[in-house]
Amino acid sequence: MSSRSDALPASGPGAAAPALPADAARRARDGQGLMVAAGLLLGTIGIFVEEAGQDPATTVWFRCVFGLAALLAWGAASGRLREITGLRGRGLAAVVGGGVLMVVNWALFFAAIPRCSIAVSTVVFHVQPFWLMAMGAWWLRERVTRAQWGAAGVALLGLALASGLADHDAAWWSQRSGYAAGLLMCLAGSLSYAGAGLIAKCEGERLGSFALSAGQCAVGACTLAPWALVQGLPAVTGLGGPMVLSDDAGVADWAVFYQRYSAFLTSQLPDGPVAGEIAGDNAAYTRRALTRHLLSFAQGFWEVDFHRLLRADGDVLGATRQATASFGLSAPFGCTVRHRYLHGRHFGASRVAHGSSALRIVAAAPLVPLILAWRAARRALPAPEHRRRFLLALPLFLVLASAWAAGEARGALAGGAAPDDPRS
Repeated sequence: MSSRSDALPASGPGAAAPALPADAARRARDGQGLMVAAGLLLGTIGIFVEEAGQDPATTVWFRCVFGLAALLAWGAASGRLREITGLRGRGLAAVVGGGVLMVVNWALFFAAIPRCSIAVSTVVFHVQPFWLMAMGAWWLRERVTRAQWGAAGVALLGLALASGLADHDAAWWSQRSGYAAGLLMCLAGSLSYAGAGLIAKCEGERLGSFALSAGQCAVGACTLAPWALVQGLPAVTGLGGPMVLSDDAGVADWAVFYQRYSAFLTSQLPDGPVAGEIAGDNAAYTRRALTRHLLSFAQGFWEVDFHRLLRADGDVLGATRQATASFGLSAPFGCTVRHRYLHGRHFGASRVAHGSSALRIVAAAPLVPLILAWRAARRALPAPEHRRRFLLALPLFLVLASAWAAGEARGALAGGAAPDDPRS
């Protein structure tokens, strides 16, 4: 028979801490893996919000609708729908409360992005772990160590560096109107996000992750449905058409055409709303949009910046194949090379100002001509009328693309100053 001392764990300053049970260790590893996967998924949101160009409420509504449809399909396949249909009392209140906080969080975050950039919005928004740790310490009496506070601070610093926040981004955006409002939106959104996390911590074990996630999406889909029904499909603010080559164009003109307009060939530009760009040389815009963003035309390189501002306002760009324009004789080739360099310089500075890393842009510059040539070839070669012209124009195309790449690298190094004066 074993003694009592053999049955009891050792205690005292020199005793080893009892090992975690196997299931607790496994749950901890699973939780860490889920957090990493969720973080990777969350990191894809910004690009879709930017490309969609919708107002925050519409963006959140569509996110909730698509999320709810996917979750319900998964719940039906896994037999977990009863977790939602069985909600009552405190559980239902927790799901609705968490859903409201998440909808507010998403709307504020999406509204902040066009006001203070993806990089700044992401960094400020991710003070959420600090809110959550403070709430846990106050509400749940959880002990938060200095090491945990320090690790959260180091992670936030790493996020700031990875997002390119130090590459002139904050300085350029802080000069724009609405920057302070965007920061406040991020802080309020992070606070509501932490509140939803606290509800998940308190009720997650009892309700389950499926009920909480699907409930949040259901709340957003229902509460924002009136907005989506009233707004309907956004009206087109700018309408562009395809570009074609005229018969009198020469090889140098072909090179300019494929370098600038290969994305706007008739085969590439569908009728209706477009998520990408339209050719500014063959487009019409509403007077309201032009006057609202008149300053974006000051330096001549306006298309990308102007379209970004329109999408930030919730406006939509569209295309129609009936508005076809013909491209003929261009400026002298040397002048065009200089123009491509200046345009690339402006674009490189604009990318840095919107959160891209200057070092990455410079490092990728040698590959840019080949990437541009590959993209243009993929668009032009399938069309018999463009195949021969593109191949003959390819050497001059690479000259133009190299000028663009050099300008983009120079603009990235110049940072936020170049958009104000690309010729400096």
